[in-house]
Amino acid sequence: MQGTEEEKAAAGEVLVAVLEACRCIAVALSPVCPGLAARIYQQLGLGEGALGGAAWADAGWGQLQAGHATAAPAPVFVRFEAKTHPLVTEAAAAAQPKKGGGGKGKQAKQKQAPAAPVGAA
Repeated sequence: MQGTEEEKAAAGEVLVAVLEACRCIAVALSPVCPGLAARIYQQLGLGEGALGGAAWADAGWGQLQAGHATAAPAPVFVRFEAKTHPLVTEAAAAAQPKKGGGGKGKQAKQKQAPAAPVGAA
């Protein structure tokens, strides 16, 4: 890692803060998304069992110990491929403007009557 010792220490503090924030978020998510919370805990190297009896008090700041090692990097969320999902591709196709159209697009907009002023009946 490059940089001065002061810069390395500052980077370490930022990383610990990010990891601690992820841990707190996992505890907060555990009642509504237990699977996601467990994956976050595993990624943080805390193990799935550590989250089992988590309470709101466990979401307090500062519970990661100095020198804590995380697990090998792995995605917590599944990658979503929009090109292969049928609902997304159908909606995207419907939202695309039609090509061609005889050049009526801009001309049709120009010929429309002006909008009524706000508040006019």
